[in-house]
Amino acid sequence: MVAIACLLVLALAAAALAVGVISLGSPARPSGSLANPRQGLGALAPGTAHVLPVATSDPAGGLAWGLRVLSTTRGVGCIEFGRLLDGRLGVLGRDGAFANDGQFHELPAGGLANGGKCANLDAHGRLFDTVSAFSVPVSGWQGQGSCIPPLPTGDQGSCPPGDLRDLYYGLLGPDATRLTYQLDGHQRTITPAGPEGAYLIVTRHSSGPPSHPRYLGGAIDSILPYPWSSPIISIAYRNGTVCRIPDTQPGTLGGRCTPPGYQPAHAPGPTHAQVAAGIHVRIVTTRGPDRSTLSTRRVILVSFTARVAVRKASSSYELVEDTSSPQAVFVATQADINVGQTVSWLLPARIPGVYSGRIVLGLHGAPPNPIYTYSPGPLVGRFRIRVR
Repeated sequence: MVAIACLLVLALAAAALAVGVISLGSPARPSGSLANPRQGLGALAPGTAHVLPVATSDPAGGLAWGLRVLSTTRGVGCIEFGRLLDGRLGVLGRDGAFANDGQFHELPAGGLANGGKCANLDAHGRLFDTVSAFSVPVSGWQGQGSCIPPLPTGDQGSCPPGDLRDLYYGLLGPDATRLTYQLDGHQRTITPAGPEGAYLIVTRHSSGPPSHPRYLGGAIDSILPYPWSSPIISIAYRNGTVCRIPDTQPGTLGGRCTPPGYQPAHAPGPTHAQVAAGIHVRIVTTRGPDRSTLSTRRVILVSFTARVAVRKASSSYELVEDTSSPQAVFVATQADINVGQTVSWLLPARIPGVYSGRIVLGLHGAPPNPIYTYSPGPLVGRFRIRVR
């Protein structure tokens, strides 16, 4: 009876493999987390993470690829990609990932451990963004343990060439009705999905898109929500607008192809009179962690009292040193700032001389990639000090 039972188990396992059934493994462990509601990108906003109605076949078969979108407490939206199983987004244990266990490992929402890309939400709380991700392992996992894709430096990495994919994906907004792209000499048209206008194109890894013919690894976010580093030719919208990507200018809208429905979040921002504050600057002495006299050094303390609050990742107080030196300082707050709160920075007093700079309230896209144009925002004040 034991022998029969063992044979039955083996037969069922073989049948499962034959039909492509994949067992569930432990959830993937994110290296980062959207947990702090007041710092960085913020915390995951409850109820915002959901898998989009996009399922794109892999060139070699198996589980389809999909996307998930989420929002944070600091006004940021993010897109994540992965493989799909029963409506869940995850990765596969292969090509070194998860000890090649062949299982499906679900990606927890809010971890952003797998190449999640974020940008600021528009005034209506919607995310517009396009991403080109090259040399993605077929497992979908880009974290610890995965094989290493080829690098722009020429290093071929450790991933089998046939197990690399190029992904082109994004959110074009609710008014996008048609997207046309060209691959391998064939032109195809797809309909963006859902109110997000989501799309996902998956191909075997090539040498890269036309604008980056030798690009081997990594991901490129469009500075504007149009996919220049991709095979996409045009995007059509409900109002009759057709944006032809080759005719646009990367880095600037140039008066063309503004996506219908997009509303910038900063309109209008605070004025100089509203943010202006006295800047205090002086030389102070600091000591390192060991508190020894050998670790003593002089630094420049710059501070002011904030008159306008910062509540989103799309804004920050920024200090810019007025010098063209490669060692010039640029620092920015990366957390919420309250009205009346003291904001301060310690700057290195590298050599004797005059140090000067300015502080502005920056208004721009949420890191890591801004959408539309960056605005330095209104001036808070200037500082100047001589170090002897």
